Amino acid sequence: MITAGIWLFAGALCLFVFYNLQSPQTGVPVVPGVPVLGNVLALGRGGVAYISQCRQRFGDVFALHLLGQRMVFIFEIGMLSMFLKAPEESISFKPAVEQFTERVYGLPSRHLFAHHECLLTALRHLLVPDKLGVMGQQLLTLAQPRLRVWCQQGKVELWESCQQLVFDCAAQVLFGTRFFQRHGLTDVRQSFLVFEEQFEVAASPVPHLLLPKFRKAKHQLLSMFKASLAAGDFKGTMVGQLLAGCGLPPGTWPNLLLAVMWASQANSMPALFWSLAFLLLPDQAAARNRILADLQDILQQHKSQQQPQQAASGQQAELGLQQQQQQQQPSSVDAATTAAMIQLAQDKRSYVSKCVAEAIRLRTHSIAVRFVAADSLILNVQTTSNLGHGSSTTSSSSSSSSKQPPPQQRQQKQRQKCLHVPKRSTLAICPFESHHDAGLYPDDAWRFNPDRPGVQGLEPGTVVPGTAGMGFGGGFWRCPGRFFAEMELALLVQLVLYLLCITPSSLANNQVQQLIGSGNNNAATASAAAAQQHIVSQLTVAARMAHLTTGQQWSKDNVVKPTQQQQQQRFSSSHMWLPHWLQNVLVFGLGICGGSQQQCASWRASGDAAKLLPGCNLQRLVGVKVPSEPWWCYAEAAKKV
Repeated sequence: MITAGIWLFAGALCLFVFYNLQSPQTGVPVVPGVPVLGNVLALGRGGVAYISQCRQRFGDVFALHLLGQRMVFIFEIGMLSMFLKAPEESISFKPAVEQFTERVYGLPSRHLFAHHECLLTALRHLLVPDKLGVMGQQLLTLAQPRLRVWCQQGKVELWESCQQLVFDCAAQVLFGTRFFQRHGLTDVRQSFLVFEEQFEVAASPVPHLLLPKFRKAKHQLLSMFKASLAAGDFKGTMVGQLLAGCGLPPGTWPNLLLAVMWASQANSMPALFWSLAFLLLPDQAAARNRILADLQDILQQHKSQQQPQQAASGQQAELGLQQQQQQQQPSSVDAATTAAMIQLAQDKRSYVSKCVAEAIRLRTHSIAVRFVAADSLILNVQTTSNLGHGSSTTSSSSSSSSKQPPPQQRQQKQRQKCLHVPKRSTLAICPFESHHDAGLYPDDAWRFNPDRPGVQGLEPGTVVPGTAGMGFGGGFWRCPGRFFAEMELALLVQLVLYLLCITPSSLANNQVQQLIGSGNNNAATASAAAAQQHIVSQLTVAARMAHLTTGQQWSKDNVVKPTQQQQQQRFSSSHMWLPHWLQNVLVFGLGICGGSQQQCASWRASGDAAKLLPGCNLQRLVGVKVPSEPWWCYAEAAKKV
């Protein structure tokens, strides 16, 4: 028995050595893993925190092994443009999304890929800005009674409320009301939320037999779509027009409708939550005021243009508008206000649109993948030696350490390195990590700043110009429904701020409670800024003390950015008795004992230096980040002046 155990251990050790050392001569650093599973366990435990940890250790290009599949992550800015703009024969998008189309939606790839370009063209044609005005009016009409329910409840959980608001409004605009009248809006929403919650696991190699809730929700939704298609419920709707022009066989239409429902709802729900949550912070009172002021400016412009016509016709529309503005009911949005909201929501330069784009930037998805279709993909990168670990890291990396040499010394060690990525490898980027990179957003990328300039450093045409960066994808495969999504989110943010005064319950009993809400006076704005500054000063006192005692240059980056190298050093010092390869297994193969919990906590400072908001679920890689815990708020009707 002892002899068998020794042979078993020796065999496992040989497998580990072979797995971590035997690699194609590509020059791409390989993150250590465990036999067979590779880095699956560590990636599942840490999510984007693990990806960030690997980047800090191995540089801007590194490879993970996930159940035998080689996945190469790239972060260097030039490579991001190449990833998003490369032709399909070099870096392929279609095979990379096959796991979603086949496993999750049940949509055969042989049908989808044959008509994919036609489908995207039809969808973009249906959702161009010129056709969104009517949809915006429908959206506001559906949203107002649901916000009245928020007031009636008094206290709402913001994440759950945003899920219901987005789905109940946007889904009816896109799919029509007959579908939901037939099957029940609540039943459809509940089935969709179960489907969406397990979406990422269902796309993985985990057998669906182990996901009974997902299988049931998927079956229910597909059955609903089939019944409504047979009854003609989608005639005259946006999705009905899409089906007529997509070119797919009718047998695949229920699966296509399931894919459209997920694509139109799954990211908009958390995007609305974070847009509102950031704006409800004490230091964003001026931002809330500016959104409402912009709305009033548009109303005044419309009113001044209508005054000559009103005087000639004897109409009293202005008097009626004033009477409606004096009401304090959360459903009092007249035609003029609706038109003004839609105008601002469709203007990417408006402040509310910038706020939404900034929220999407800070909470965007964690992974986008492509397949290498060419025989070999060559990556030319500029690298510097990593003094802390002896490995190489690209010079454009945003990772930093207190023990790095000054810039002059680092520049002396720069050199060109040619990396080869073999065919059929998976190429991946991490927009969530990259959007916190000073190379893309030089002006304090960790801060919520709607006034910041657009993404920097990418080649023209890589992404749509603006603050959201890679939030809507890039190149030819950018999100075809982004115009609708941007308008939808900007409309709902304006409507909530216009009709409601929302106070986060976590701040209701502290010194800044009266500063949340509409924030209609300068004194409140000034007090909010002072209170927020006091909170931030308490968080940064430790960093300032470090500056006094060590002479290290202090900046707010010391507060908000992870210090993963220090965490690794603490781990190494406490586990010096373990062999180095075993430490790598624990940290990079199993995802334990590597300070990932501390790093997850530090990510909470993203856009929120005082960490007043709930953290986001870093384990989830697909889609806009969702909050990791409930966030309760008090809601009441806003007082109109």
